[in-house]
Amino acid sequence: MSQLKWEPTPKGPVAFLGPYYPYRVRNESGHQEVNPKKNQFTTLILDLKVNNPKACHRIFTALNGEIGSGTAITVVPSSDPTKGPTGIRTVAEMLAASKNRTDATHCLVRHKPIAKLATGGNRNIAVHLSSIEVAEPMRIKNKVVWLLDDVMTSGNSLIACQKLLIDAGAAKVHMLALGKTTH
Repeated sequence: MSQLKWEPTPKGPVAFLGPYYPYRVRNESGHQEVNPKKNQFTTLILDLKVNNPKACHRIFTALNGEIGSGTAITVVPSSDPTKGPTGIRTVAEMLAASKNRTDATHCLVRHKPIAKLATGGNRNIAVHLSSIEVAEPMRIKNKVVWLLDDVMTSGNSLIACQKLLIDAGAAKVHMLALGKTTH
């Protein structure tokens, strides 16, 4: 995997490892088919989404040298608050256990389910702000925080979580998505 790439957003840059090609796309006749652009990195992200241990370890290895010591690590919560452990949370916990970092992986909590974004859910920032809260602000207060997500399409979930963390006292929030949706 390559070094982090940075992309500007209205609320600051977002780092990502590479392009993510959605697994399914519509062909010329409007039918769903497996995306012919799907590559090894996309497959790695899909494996991470199902919490595959090998995929989690590969992503951890790629990120561990990129994220400084002494920071706090947290994740954008799943759209479904009842969902079990996610691959991105597993990676975040692995990162937090390394280099004197703070585990803030349970800091952001989705208290109200939202429609899954990958299947057409509302991507508006307000949807995230009204359904996520900071549960453990002492873990991020006055700290540099790395906010992780698996895939960024609009960036709005990252931006909403960044705002919540800053409002709760984080000194700075670096946003990082493993993959950036590319069509």
